[in-house]
Amino acid sequence: MIKQEKSDLDQYFPVHRNDYGKCFDIILTSCYSGWESPIQELLLSRFDREDTKLYLQSQQFANFNDEIAQQITELLQGLPLAISQAASFVRENKISLQSFCQLYREFEIKEKSKIELHSQDQDSLVFLTTLMLTLEKLRSDNQHVDSLMYVAAFLSCHNLEKDLSHCWYYCLEKQLKEQSEQEGREFQELSSDEREKMFKKCDEGLKLLCSYSLISCVEETHTQQEENSDRPKNVVVATYKVHSLIQSGVRLVLERNYLFNDYLMNVIGWLEPQLDYNEEDATEISRGGLLIPHAIAIIKFLKNPDSFEFIELFEGIARHQLIGVGNYKAALEYFGRTLENKQNWYGKGHSSSGNTLVNIAIAYMALGDYEKAKNFLTRGFELCRIQYGDNHPKTARNLIRLGILFYELGVYERAKHCVSRGLNIYRKHFNEENSIFISSKSILESILQRSKGY
Repeated sequence: MIKQEKSDLDQYFPVHRNDYGKCFDIILTSCYSGWESPIQELLLSRFDREDTKLYLQSQQFANFNDEIAQQITELLQGLPLAISQAASFVRENKISLQSFCQLYREFEIKEKSKIELHSQDQDSLVFLTTLMLTLEKLRSDNQHVDSLMYVAAFLSCHNLEKDLSHCWYYCLEKQLKEQSEQEGREFQELSSDEREKMFKKCDEGLKLLCSYSLISCVEETHTQQEENSDRPKNVVVATYKVHSLIQSGVRLVLERNYLFNDYLMNVIGWLEPQLDYNEEDATEISRGGLLIPHAIAIIKFLKNPDSFEFIELFEGIARHQLIGVGNYKAALEYFGRTLENKQNWYGKGHSSSGNTLVNIAIAYMALGDYEKAKNFLTRGFELCRIQYGDNHPKTARNLIRLGILFYELGVYERAKHCVSRGLNIYRKHFNEENSIFISSKSILESILQRSKGY
């Protein structure tokens, strides 16, 4: 289990070690420092000379002695992540360990004032120095590769292979558009061949970042059935991850260069439209589930999360909690925040709140709290009716929802009235063989059947 902060974890932990008749321990890696008992911290040890020596040998370094191992250990304070990056830097640039030590010291002197702006902690200074040295080398030798790392700094640290390339391309295209506007020329969309080349560059960049130990890659072989063949084939699938500490360091570099907000807003700009998916499409729902970890990761970087700029981000997370995974309590939390922001920015009676109120009502209905649902659904219905009009299919859909709500409350006449109105509107848009019309008619028949005894 990997958690960045303390939130709703009690359900995952036994109260006592011998709960359920088992004796077991749970190891949790976390950046959260405020854990209470019974959490016991297990601090990782620094490398000593022998640890460094063994690690370098495991990385196929042969021409070094105990003195050089001691020098690397002291220079990098025995920090495993910094030593790993140093070894990768040496290997990729085909230099000696002694040359790296000299290069590190020169870079440290040159950048010391800038690095110290971000941290006075010695360990952080060492880590940031190795990171910035690596990023500078990448930037000078490989166009766009450092921007891949800048985008990765804001995404969830797991499963980057699914989204990093698309997010990076979105950010790159947006930067090219802005550059065209500044230069007073028309932006030319990239052709399909040019886009394919850019994605190929992205794949090459990911491999390069792996070679520098900025991200890690695990390759697994999966068996897939070939089309028009009974013979399965083996496919190698690469899974990319990035250490959260490296992400933090990269974000500090962006702050130093006044690029933090630009990259943050670009990532949000890529993410928000994809969270507004078709709720009836199982493929899109599944895709949304892969994006939610990125959206939740981004929230903690928002300096003003109540800004109107982030309303769609919170609503997208809320919709997936409601529709995609059925986590109704989480949906209520995010919809509640969305509603508050909308009302603060647009006013309580604004039509933009209509769908949010309806979705809150749906969550309460799923939890069986029909009285609360009634309050939100009636308000949401009126705002949506004003927005879409009396004869719109969305108005009909909300009337059907009201019918179901009144049915559950035992108010059958009102339930029948609402569903009948909804069906009359649907008749103007769909034929009676349409699945929406058929399901709505079935609801009305259930209400009529139930109301016979009352």
